[in-house]
Amino acid sequence: MRLLLIEDDRDAADYIVKAFREVGHVADHAPDGEEGLAMAAEGQYDVLVADRMLPKLDGLSVIGALRAKGIDTPVLILCPRRPTATVPYRRSLPPRKHSSRRPDGKSAAATTHPRN
Repeated sequence: MRLLLIEDDRDAADYIVKAFREVGHVADHAPDGEEGLAMAAEGQYDVLVADRMLPKLDGLSVIGALRAKGIDTPVLILCPRRPTATVPYRRSLPPRKHSSRRPDGKSAAATTHPRN
């Protein structure tokens, strides 16, 4: 899997990138939101891992800019804040399709809509 970590804390970024590489993933690192946006827009990543609070451009703005460009790469957000802090923003994003597992273990395509 190829992933991009967008994280301004250098020690945390080094630790996370090293962990992903040790298990065989290709991991790139961007130290701020602007560089992360540029790398995500140019690269073919399977997943993005973005800090919520970044210098130059915050994590949610990076995601919004990528979605506006039609890039729907899945994103895991690193966030020290309460999950409800992003609810109004998530409601403004369009629903996205993803694969999920049904209770019987078979794969099922689903469309998610932000909740409360």
